[in-house]
Amino acid sequence: MRVAGNGYDLIGKRVADAVLHENGAGGCVTMFAKKLTQGVIAVAKDPVCGMDVEESKAAGTSDYQGTTYYFCSTGCKAAFDREPGRYVLRSGKA
Repeated sequence: MRVAGNGYDLIGKRVADAVLHENGAGGCVTMFAKKLTQGVIAVAKDPVCGMDVEESKAAGTSDYQGTTYYFCSTGCKAAFDREPGRYVLRSGKA
């Protein structure tokens, strides 16, 4: 599992493991937890608003300096595209 280098991968796995332990083998939450622990769900942080975005459901993406950024909305993508350096510096990547 990859979570945009923000440390959530270990936290997410721990939460998913706890959900699996508590809920057994049924339910939507458990299916999400199974996918999360198996590394099926890739999550990135929107560099504009900071929201966690499931990469496969992102409203848009932009490539900047060899890195792909994922966005929760077209508004965040447009803001990033106007001034990518501002958001990359804020997110700690560059």
